Amino acid sequence: MGQLKSIDLPEPGGHSATAVPRATPSKSRWWVWILLLGVVAVGVWYFRNSRGGSQAADSAAPAANKGRGVPGAGNFAVPVVVATAQHGELPVYFNGLGTVTAFNTVTVRSRVDGQLISVAFKEGVIPQQQLDTQAASVGQFDGAIKTDQAQIDNAKLQLTYSRITAPISGRIGLRLVDAGNIVHAGDTNGLLVITQLQPISVIFSLPQDQLPQVNAKLRSGVVLVVEAYDRDDTDKIATGKLVTIDNQIDPTTGTYKLKSIFGNENTALFPNQFVNVHLLVDTKRNLTIVPTPAIQRGPQGSYVYAVGKDNVVKIHTVTAAQTTGNSVGLSDGLNPGDIVVIDGQDKLQDGSKVLPNFAAGANGAGRGSGPQPSGSGAARSGSPSSAQPGGSPR
Repeated sequence: MGQLKSIDLPEPGGHSATAVPRATPSKSRWWVWILLLGVVAVGVWYFRNSRGGSQAADSAAPAANKGRGVPGAGNFAVPVVVATAQHGELPVYFNGLGTVTAFNTVTVRSRVDGQLISVAFKEGVIPQQQLDTQAASVGQFDGAIKTDQAQIDNAKLQLTYSRITAPISGRIGLRLVDAGNIVHAGDTNGLLVITQLQPISVIFSLPQDQLPQVNAKLRSGVVLVVEAYDRDDTDKIATGKLVTIDNQIDPTTGTYKLKSIFGNENTALFPNQFVNVHLLVDTKRNLTIVPTPAIQRGPQGSYVYAVGKDNVVKIHTVTAAQTTGNSVGLSDGLNPGDIVVIDGQDKLQDGSKVLPNFAAGANGAGRGSGPQPSGSGAARSGSPSSAQPGGSPR
C-alpha cells in the first residue's frame, strides 16, 4: 500500500489550529446598534416638538385667558354689584312670638234657675252697661209693706239676678243658649262671652338671657315700644307699649313672658290672633350702615370688599355692632361714603379690578344715594351678565 497521510484529530476540549474562527460580536450584532440609534433619534425629535408646543401654549395662554374672562388676566374687570355705606343709626329689637289676648273676658251666667224668657242683645254688637236697678227696687219696696222684711230682701235679690247686665263694655260672642231653654246658676258654659277689644293686650315670650336688659329698662321708667307684625313677619299691624314682665321663667323652655297693651283703635288685633312681636330696647347710633350681603366672613373675622381708586377692590376688616333686618351697622373698619361690593365677591381677591354696577336702591341700608367710584358711569350701563363666559373664581 502507498503511504498514508496522517490526520491530526483535535483533542477533546481543545482548539484545533485548523478550526473555523467564530464571528466577532461587533460584526454579528450591528442591527442592535442601529435600533438604539433610531430610538434615540425619535426621542430627541419628540422632546423638541413637545417642548416647542408647550412654549407656544404658554405664550398663548394670557391671550386665551383674556378672551375667556379669567380674573386677573390682562385688563379684565369682574362685574359686581355695589352699594354706598351710609352714616346713621339702627334700632335694637328683641323678637318673640305672641298671642293677642282680650284685656278683660267675662262669661255671663245666670244666678238663678228658670226659663230664659228673652235675649236682649245681638251677637257682635257692643252694649252699654245697664245701671238702672233702682227702677226695679221701687216694686221691691212696695212689697216690703205686705211681707216680712226677710222676704222682701230675698225677693229683691232674686229679681235683681233675674235681669242680667253686662259687667264690662266689649264685643259679645255667639250666644251659647237660645231663648226657651232652662238655665241654671251652675251651667258650665254660661249664656255668652264678652271680650274687651279696646284696649287689647299681647302676651309674648323672650329668651331668659334678654331678661336683665329689659328689666333694667322697665325699672328705670323707660317706656318700651312694642310692634306687632303679621304671621309672615313682614307687615306691621299695630304699635303698643310694654306693661309688665311675668314673675318667673319657664324652666322647660328657658323663656319668660311679657305683657304689652295696644290701643287697637282700628280693631286690627283680635283675641287669640298669632303675631310676631318686636320689642324696641335700644338704638345704636353713629354707625356706618351697609347691606347685609356686603359682609363676608373668614379666618380673620368679618370683612368687606371696598372699591377704591381705578375700581380696584381692597379687603377691609370690619366690626359689626348691630344687625337689623337687611342692614348691618359697623363700628369700625369702614367710613360713610365708601363703596362696598354686595354681589360677586366669590370672584374677587384683594387687588382685583372690578366693573361696579349700582343696584337700584342698594345704597347703605337699601335707600338713598351716595358718591360713586371712578368709572361708575360705564358700570351702570353694564351688568354682570355682560361678562364673557368661561371665567373662573379665584
